[in-house]
Amino acid sequence: MAGDFIRWEKGLTRKPEVLQVAAKLGLSAVTAAGHMMLLWEWADDATTDGYIPGATPQLTDAIAGFPGISEAMGATLPRPWLEFFAEGVRFPNYERHNGRCAKKRISDAERLRAWRKKQKGAPDETQ
Repeated sequence: MAGDFIRWEKGLTRKPEVLQVAAKLGLSAVTAAGHMMLLWEWADDATTDGYIPGATPQLTDAIAGFPGISEAMGATLPRPWLEFFAEGVRFPNYERHNGRCAKKRISDAERLRAWRKKQKGAPDETQ
């Protein structure tokens, strides 16, 4: 489906949180980010608001394909990238990057950027 995508944000592997997870687990930043993308992809299918009832650190580690990654994501500073509760897991700031609204906002911004370039006479790089 055309709308089924997870955005790999420019600079993701240089974000302090990704570097923290990588260092904690002894991984390269690229590998750590790849494992996190697997988890975000699952979350995109499993939730609309960033909360997944019944999810445990063991389950999310298995989905991400690396033991301990959930704990490492939950310990990132300045804010955790995962929060576990007795009832499940929450992905903080989920709506900023995932879900239909975020995807529409990203697509609209890209379309507007291409239109502005075209108005200035610059070649359209989206084709």
